[in-house]
Amino acid sequence: MNRTLIEDRLVSVIIPSYKRYSMLKEAIKSVLGQTYNNFELIIVLDSYPDSKVNNLSLLFNKDKRLKLLKGNKLGGAKARNIGIDSARGDYIAFLDDDDLWKKTKLEEQVKCFNNNPNAILVYCDINLKYEDKLIPVKKKEKVILEDLLLNNFIGSFSFVMIKKTQLRINPNMRSLQDWYLWLKIMEKNRDKYCVNTNTILVDYAMHNQGKISSSNENVIAGHKLFYESFEHLFSSYLKSFHKFRILKKINKNKMYFKLFLKSLAFMFLNLLKIRENFLLFKILNSKEKR
Repeated sequence: MNRTLIEDRLVSVIIPSYKRYSMLKEAIKSVLGQTYNNFELIIVLDSYPDSKVNNLSLLFNKDKRLKLLKGNKLGGAKARNIGIDSARGDYIAFLDDDDLWKKTKLEEQVKCFNNNPNAILVYCDINLKYEDKLIPVKKKEKVILEDLLLNNFIGSFSFVMIKKTQLRINPNMRSLQDWYLWLKIMEKNRDKYCVNTNTILVDYAMHNQGKISSSNENVIAGHKLFYESFEHLFSSYLKSFHKFRILKKINKNKMYFKLFLKSLAFMFLNLLKIRENFLLFKILNSKEKR
């Protein structure tokens, strides 16, 4: 495909950042080093002192694609919504300030959209980035609405590019903001699908510094509001599935005897739900942070 035709599409890149200046600088560099050049970079600075904002302006002032927005005590959902409100692009890509993109991330995802006209969202495989190693993670080839009702098989904001949308994240979401937005998009586009580039394009940071998932209270609140937001889409099975998940979070990811017996009885009564039961069993026996 002609590269000029591909780069006719403007991509709006949104980075929200809350007091992680050093990490943010590296994230910005991974965007500015992209092989795809037709993008604008919207950075939403939450509770940053003026000195840090000025430093960023000086550090990256030669690149006219940068747009710095400021706010105080916004939270991740509101900060991302502000970025979406400001976006002019045909596509929107998100990057968390502690993650890093491979240099072909934008190029490969725009190409993936061109090759998949019925896709509403493009995501990618990733590396889990620890201090001393990278662990590759392979994701599903394709995700549809029914998949997202069960689990966030797509993953975090940093992995994704979407078509421009009027949808926004509920500002009260204290966790699961990514899953919330992906499911909202799919609910409005039920004939579309989400597709994987099948390439590793992101190094996803594995730490607890400022992450929502480090607060169990935020995780529980997010799961409860997620359930309330999409209960109208859930079958009776999925309602119970998500309630079990919330109970596990309330118990700080520890399995306890009563939950174990209730979940076994539930799975026995739903023997034909093999895939769903396997996932539920995996969730209830894991220490997932989200």
